[in-house]
Amino acid sequence: MVERVCDPDAAVVKTALDCITKEIHSTTSSMTAVPKPLKFLRPHLDTLIATLEGMPAGANRQLLADVLSLLTSTVAGKEGEREGLRYKLQGNTSDLETWGHEYMRHLAGEIAEEYKVRHEQEQPVDELLHLVAQIVPYHMTHNAEPEAADLLLEVD
Repeated sequence: MVERVCDPDAAVVKTALDCITKEIHSTTSSMTAVPKPLKFLRPHLDTLIATLEGMPAGANRQLLADVLSLLTSTVAGKEGEREGLRYKLQGNTSDLETWGHEYMRHLAGEIAEEYKVRHEQEQPVDELLHLVAQIVPYHMTHNAEPEAADLLLEVD
């Protein structure tokens, strides 16, 4: 599937990304451990990132960015990189809850860090607040009120 994501034909790429997304969704209903599709994709992380960087804007790029956001949330990155957030901002920023509770928690932590950096540098934070507006209600309806309150405190 990873080879198909790198294909020059946009229809082939779309099909491959749909298959990857379907596999991830079918195994993340209970995310007590890293799902097998994500374990399989880890060795291909650099290839997928390079593919994203060379991909034109559009639905395929957004879907790949979403997959990379989820994938990087399962990989220990360098301090302060916030790759999950970076890729999520390049992807679809409207359907966060489809990736599950652990992903939402990870993304909330990266948003809090990024908000602090942007606020100190007086950079705009609107796109971060758009994500916060989705994460807080999700946490509230999934018995994670403390995480919702923590995120709200972090973003003032």
